[in-house]
Amino acid sequence: LLPAARAVAAAFREETLLSHTAFDRAVAQGGGDGPAGAGVAEALERLGFVWQAGGTPTWEPGIPGLMDYLVREAPAP
Repeated sequence: LLPAARAVAAAFREETLLSHTAFDRAVAQGGGDGPAGAGVAEALERLGFVWQAGGTPTWEPGIPGLMDYLVREAPAP
């Protein structure tokens, strides 16, 4: 889960909000695609790492300090 979280955090460095496509692409870059990564996006949302911004089709980051920490310290995808 950490490599996918790092990839999502890195994507949020580029954009304030992520579309579903951009979010899914970041999760996949972090190894969250395919059968082994099934449920990664849902896990990130369940943990409060990301959430949908007001029911719109965009994703908003969780705690900014955590995002920065993961980009620096989490295992690379």
